[in-house]
Amino acid sequence: MPNTTTTGGPKTALVAARLITHDGTDRGIHLFLTPLHDENGLHPGIHITPLPPRHLPHPVDHAITTFTHVRLPPTALLQAPHNRLDPDGTHHTTHGNPQKRFLTTIDRVTLGKLCMSAAATGTARAALTIAVHYANHRHTTHHNTPTPLTTHRAHHAPLIDHLATTYALTLLHRHTLNHHTHHHHNGTPPPPNPTHPRYPTDPPPTKEQTHHLTALTKAFTTHHARTITTTCRERCGAWALHPHNPLAHYTQHLEGTITAEGDNLLITLKAATHLLLNPPPPPPTTPTPPNPLTNLTHLKNLLHHAQHIWHTRTKQALHTPTHPHTPHTRWNNATNPALTMTHLHTTLHTTNALLTTLNHTTHPTTHTHLKNLTNLYLLNQLTPHTADLITHHHLTPHHHNHIHTTINHLHNTLHPHLTTLTNALNHPHQHTPTPPPTH
Repeated sequence: MPNTTTTGGPKTALVAARLITHDGTDRGIHLFLTPLHDENGLHPGIHITPLPPRHLPHPVDHAITTFTHVRLPPTALLQAPHNRLDPDGTHHTTHGNPQKRFLTTIDRVTLGKLCMSAAATGTARAALTIAVHYANHRHTTHHNTPTPLTTHRAHHAPLIDHLATTYALTLLHRHTLNHHTHHHHNGTPPPPNPTHPRYPTDPPPTKEQTHHLTALTKAFTTHHARTITTTCRERCGAWALHPHNPLAHYTQHLEGTITAEGDNLLITLKAATHLLLNPPPPPPTTPTPPNPLTNLTHLKNLLHHAQHIWHTRTKQALHTPTHPHTPHTRWNNATNPALTMTHLHTTLHTTNALLTTLNHTTHPTTHTHLKNLTNLYLLNQLTPHTADLITHHHLTPHHHNHIHTTINHLHNTLHPHLTTLTNALNHPHQHTPTPPPTH
């Protein structure tokens, strides 16, 4: 649905269409440079149907463009070293697989995914800054004493949880961008950084793994950012609905990032098939440390075990007899565990980004705050999987019973620094509206 429109000056589009060579062979989808209209109007065979305006802050004049027997010269075909067509119609390619050929041709979409995750991460950071600012200014009356909203656990605990997630999303995006940049410019992953032996990180991903990681980062960040901005809007009450408050539009902005450059569900399922064909390494077997719920390496290992459990479940679901016994029904059987497995896979990459940053943080106070945020993030991510971890003897019921108290302790520890940690997100002051003081 590009903004082709039926008005304006000359416009040319890149159109994805099948290339069928003179021998009748379908060479797959290629890109063709196609003039749409000139000063006199649309070219023959091209029809543009405007779509109704969308209910978003910044509507775009989207349209449906169709083509009927549009003739193009041979020079309209976009060619590249991996894919070219001789003047006599002979096709040459270094990629035998048509799908791989097409994905290489539209590799620019990968950069678009990084842009979507950057936009979503920035939106989450801005929403949290506004919500924390509001909580500090808005007061309620407690025993006839004006009390800031931020002092109430029910109000600040979700914000602290989302703050930990926002730090994690920020570092995941930078981690993925770093790998993409090195692969794109150098053809190799970034060199390994020296890490503290307490927090070992996994080997850098290959180029193909980076491609899938970019897609998962986009799906992961946009999904969590929507949840974060929705909570922040709720925590600001009716004030967040006023036109001068950008929070009112943040969730609407994020709807576009969830669909653009690849629908989140589809690109996650595509990455899941890659994970099934390339299983993760076995989880490490290490003894349980004295304080397992505050040992970050142990918590990361628990995530590895959870991923392994869901990877096994997905494999079992694929081989479970179905009726009818077709690839489609087998995949339907495995879809839900595959999505959980892939979510855990992305969480592990996020954990690596957090631990790598922690390894290089030398300022003592900053290191302590970041360690507590990482601890809180990992416990929140592990909580849905505690039953599986207990069943497979990776977590004891005793430790499970202490997860809630450990999270509560981390809330107590981080709450006095909530404003400082939010200010560190560096959201421009002029874009943080201040509510009127209310008592």
